[in-house]
Amino acid sequence: MTEDLKVLYKGKATQIKGKSFLSTESYVKPFIDRLDTYKAKYLCQAKMAEQLSYDNTTIDTVYNKVLITAVLPSEYDFTVSYTEPNLFSLQNTTYVYHRVICMAYALDVKTPVCKFYSGVVDKDLNFYAFGKDCFSIQEIEPDTPINFTYLSAIINNINTDLCKNMLSQFKSIIYKTAELKNTLGDWVDFTLTKEYSTDLGKVKLSSAMAIEAYKQLNLDKNSDLYSEAANRNLHSLYKAWSKQIAEDDKDLINRYEKTQLVNRLFKL
Repeated sequence: MTEDLKVLYKGKATQIKGKSFLSTESYVKPFIDRLDTYKAKYLCQAKMAEQLSYDNTTIDTVYNKVLITAVLPSEYDFTVSYTEPNLFSLQNTTYVYHRVICMAYALDVKTPVCKFYSGVVDKDLNFYAFGKDCFSIQEIEPDTPINFTYLSAIINNINTDLCKNMLSQFKSIIYKTAELKNTLGDWVDFTLTKEYSTDLGKVKLSSAMAIEAYKQLNLDKNSDLYSEAANRNLHSLYKAWSKQIAEDDKDLINRYEKTQLVNRLFKL
């Protein structure tokens, strides 16, 4: 569910398993106040609580999972050009990436958690991030504000070129289309055996993602990622994964970790 800030701020405080948590505005507004100084624009996604309290006239709005992506102004953008193999020629394409700062939190999980992270998005809002220095995770304590000290450190690193340097690798890593059938097996094995671990939990990719990425690249002629060219650069392969992560409205909380797993899958 995508919301604007005015709607998001209507989220009420909630109790989960006897523990009291703050309102959505109490968690979110300090983040917005800090990013407003950068003239950011916001993409807000939230999932309502499955069980809602109500009286005779109204139903309380309670958001237990929230993701806010603060997109920084164009002066923070950067571009990368890739030479992309087509069926009969090579095409040079330039992509614009927008720098973002994100806040994600979840209350209705085993350990309530808040995450801050930075990275970039492309024109389709697919997310890319590289490096542990642009990620922080903390437990949310009942009746306690979030600690924004970690966010300040992430914002201070926003002008680093780490994302640009990593995305530039896409143009130099080439895959043979005919060998992607063998690669599919490696992808499925990766999803079954690899995970991203933190002190507050573990995150894995779904094997269904590997199959869907393969379909988008090799089987679905209606996909914008499909190609019959003999060679493919890493840009299209990576996007087949990142697109699925961005479009997964069920998991708003683990996008950073899943992106890191995709980085590891492609040995970036």
